[in-house]
Amino acid sequence: MKVWRLLIVVGALFVLSGCASQQWVKDQIRPLDERLTKAESRLDDLETRVSDLDKRVTALEQMKPGTGAADAEAAARKADEAARRAEAAARAAQDAAAKSEKAFELRQMK
Repeated sequence: MKVWRLLIVVGALFVLSGCASQQWVKDQIRPLDERLTKAESRLDDLETRVSDLDKRVTALEQMKPGTGAADAEAAARKADEAARRAEAAARAAQDAAAKSEKAFELRQMK
């Protein structure tokens, strides 16, 4: 009798435990699937960006020697010199305007 009771209890537990339904499994996997999809799209974006950066680096490496920092410094020196000349020209123009104004005033007095 004890054996039959044990078999009935084990059988009842087996039957009542049930199996996972397909919908329950889908509900459990869906968040993980969404996260995986987002991670894959981010990975694709990063691979594209790395590829673009690699192309840019290759293009920069293939540029003529002498381009880059040295040329930038030379251009900066030229720009500074041009700014100094422009300031000198502006001062000369102001001086000329002042002289012209004085000359105009002197002619008005005569």
